This record gives sequence, C-alpha cells and structure tokens, in this order.
Amino acid sequence: MAIVCTEIYIGTTDGAADLTREDSPSGLWIKPIPPGPRVQRGLMRLASVYEVGSFMGCSCGLVLDESFKDDPAERYDQRLANVRELASILREHATQIVRIMTLLEYDLRSLADFPRRTLNLDDMANAKEFVFEDDCVYEIHTGRH
Repeated sequence: MAIVCTEIYIGTTDGAADLTREDSPSGLWIKPIPPGPRVQRGLMRLASVYEVGSFMGCSCGLVLDESFKDDPAERYDQRLANVRELASILREHATQIVRIMTLLEYDLRSLADFPRRTLNLDDMANAKEFVFEDDCVYEIHTGRH
C-alpha cells in the first residue's frame, strides 16, 4: 500500500512576492505551480500558487511530534528546522498570502467546501509539535496587533 502525503499549497496575491525556495539549509522547498490549468490553482481560486515540501521530498517533514525525539530516523531536529523556517517565511510574506490549502483526498470540489482554520505563526514558530490538518484552508494569524 502506497503512503500518500498531504500536499500543502500557498496562494498569494498575483505577482506580490516570489516565495520560491530551493537551497534552504533545512531542506524546506517552495516551488511555484507551473502556469496553465491545475486542479490546485482552480481550488484555491488564485493565479499565484506555490507547493511546499520538506527535506523528505514531500510535506511529511513538516509533521512534528515530540515522540520523534526518541527515534533518530525521524530526524526531529530537521523537522523542527523545517517548521520554523516555514513559519518565518509565512510571517515575512503574511500580507501577500491569501490562503494556505492542504490537499489529501481531493474529494472537495470547491473552495467553499473546505473547513477553515487559523494558523497562528507564533504558536507554529514555538511549537514542539505541529501538523497541518488534511483538506483544510488556513488563514494566517501573526499574533501581532
């Protein structure tokens, strides 16, 4: 049985910022979805959409659980670095980011069908455990007033 990873996408205001990351020391990467019709862009209803991944090649390195500290194969410290780096990038570009979407099942057919969550960047940056929920739309809360 194949393991399916949750896909993570960031949508920005058109042309507002380039979130592309390829050579991150932590292994975090962000790449633009190529132009043309794409399911992800259609669901997000935005022209500028980026896919997010970790040192593991997929989004799995952005799952952080304290129990991973006991298993060197889980590379807790590198996962922590990925989560903190992503939180920093999201904070830096918070005004240009319209939404973050996670996709796993692809059974939701419109943006209105997705549950909404708030992503608190302060909590994310300081977390010892972190995970994006599957098939959700996140809006950013920076914790600043």
